[in-house]
Amino acid sequence: MKNFNRVMLCAFLLTSCGDHRDERVVVVERTKSYHRPNCGKVNMAHTATVRVADAVAQHLQPCPYCKPDKGI
Repeated sequence: MKNFNRVMLCAFLLTSCGDHRDERVVVVERTKSYHRPNCGKVNMAHTATVRVADAVAQHLQPCPYCKPDKGI
């Protein structure tokens, strides 16, 4: 939980300073992946929305099912 909070704080700080036009993705706590908002794997609690660039900067991997990095 502490690690997730650190990741989300870093992502928040980066998104508050960055370009808000970038594609947004969903990060689920205790995973190392990011998803499209409509991904079936996201129906869990404790999520945060971040930019793709921030998810990549945090070394998170794109979901193999919804492929949030395709078509961006």
